Amino acid sequence: MRQTVAFVLLLLASVATPSTASTTTTTIWATPHESYSSSIGALGCKLNTNRVAYFPLAPSCSSLCIRLTHASSGRSLALLRIDQSDGAHDVSYDAWNYLVTGASATDAPTTGGAVAMDYEEVDMDECAELIHADGGKLALSASNSMNFLFSCLEGYPDGWLAQNYALYNVLDPICSWGRDELCNIDWGGGANQPTCPSTLGVPAQMGADDTVFNVQYGTGRLVNASDGQVVEDGVGNGSSGRARGAGLGLLGPLLALALGIHLQIT
Repeated sequence: MRQTVAFVLLLLASVATPSTASTTTTTIWATPHESYSSSIGALGCKLNTNRVAYFPLAPSCSSLCIRLTHASSGRSLALLRIDQSDGAHDVSYDAWNYLVTGASATDAPTTGGAVAMDYEEVDMDECAELIHADGGKLALSASNSMNFLFSCLEGYPDGWLAQNYALYNVLDPICSWGRDELCNIDWGGGANQPTCPSTLGVPAQMGADDTVFNVQYGTGRLVNASDGQVVEDGVGNGSSGRARGAGLGLLGPLLALALGIHLQIT
């Protein structure tokens, strides 16, 4: 009898423990996605926004890395799954373009729709080079990522996200407003709100070094995600932004209100 009970408990534990990666491969139909976004508040200025998956399932606390393989050519890419779609299996336009043609969208842009891809969850190590924040941490918004972060800290304290996050005083995933500064939260001490060197959620316009660029669908041109301006020829990713926010100085506070700073207050 004891052996039977022990076996049942072991089986239940194995089901309840989240896996860091799955070896199951599923065929999906991938479509191109032009504009960077993140439902969990992952900051685009601190990751490779050209390697992101926008899938129907909510991002996981234990693994945020997937691999897509083009069913016909065998070309493969690791992608960060940090946003949730309404039903489509979208991927960053540049990633979709490479998987379909073998070339970057900035070099040889193409257009099209859903393409068959093999999808599998993989270990976060395969996405390490896509994360650019110090220490390999996933950079999250201290103002707008707290619900997701708390769910991971509370529900999966040993999961990858709970052990590998960094909070920044930035309001939005495209890094238009806030300050590029680290914040802390004393989760173990019962704190429910981050503390930052500056006021949490300050709507200061961020600098050119934090500019997030989208790759324009069909043209391959780089577009400033904050103001929609096309980058001049020869200006590389992360080095533009001189005209960022022209005429938007008064909109900072209004944007902060529109975004809704979700502070965790008891």
